Amino acid sequence: MAVRRILRMGHPNLRRVAQPLDLTKLQTDWFRDLLRDMRDTLADYGGVGLAAPQIDEPYRIAIIEIGARPSRYGAINDLPFTLFINPEIEMLTATTAGYWEGCL
Repeated sequence: MAVRRILRMGHPNLRRVAQPLDLTKLQTDWFRDLLRDMRDTLADYGGVGLAAPQIDEPYRIAIIEIGARPSRYGAINDLPFTLFINPEIEMLTATTAGYWEGCL
């Protein structure tokens, strides 16, 4: 198990634009180790989601896992381990809402 240190708000590396992941790296030991580290870190910190830049890896990779362990967010619906590679956000409406940030 490799739990990584999570960069905190204000760290300059969190302001850098993450790089797209070259998809040829998906079958590499480096990528498998990175995912294992991300999952171990997420579990250790008790979060529900983690992005690679939060552990100082400058790539567009994020994971979510809800329900496999107690969460600091209380009762929320389960979601199995889900991996996002090079995600893009598309706004569906102009409606906005405020929520507490749940990022580790």
